[in-house]
Amino acid sequence: MSEKLAENIHSVCGDAVTLIGPSKAGLSRAKDRYRYVLYVKSMDEEAMACVREIAEEANRRVVNQKTCSVQYDRDPVNGY
Repeated sequence: MSEKLAENIHSVCGDAVTLIGPSKAGLSRAKDRYRYVLYVKSMDEEAMACVREIAEEANRRVVNQKTCSVQYDRDPVNGY
């Protein structure tokens, strides 16, 4: 799912954003859940708003909310 999300962000936002990942999170497995992180960097506010919309849409399309979720952090203090 993280790879599809990255592809979607890149296809819509293009060169306005820089993608780092997806890759395994620092704590990549917890309680039988696998975690991946995708960092998106941009100085363009509109591009970041677009990324948020894409992430929210991806979260709505998740079939099984108990096994998969998408979280968006606009200005993260800590990496995962």
